[in-house]
Amino acid sequence: MFSLVASVRPAPSLGPTVLRRVVAGLRVHAHVDCAPGQVLVTVPRIGTALVSELRSVLLVELVVDSEDAAARACATLVREIGSSDIVISWARDTSLSAA
Repeated sequence: MFSLVASVRPAPSLGPTVLRRVVAGLRVHAHVDCAPGQVLVTVPRIGTALVSELRSVLLVELVVDSEDAAARACATLVREIGSSDIVISWARDTSLSAA
């Protein structure tokens, strides 16, 4: 198991209001507010993701159990929120694999 973190940023020349639209789009799925600026969202074909709204970036964190699941989750998230208004970069944390 490992976690993936998508950093979602506004495209150059656009402001952070674009991120609010992304969060609103994710909230159409089953969701639970966790803390100020954080929501757990269950997206079909991805699973449950923690979405954290920061000043100029939106972090979408999810846990996957294989490389195939990671590829499917990345592609699904890009389809779900992707547009020319945002830039998505990915990072992974393999520290869960020791658990």
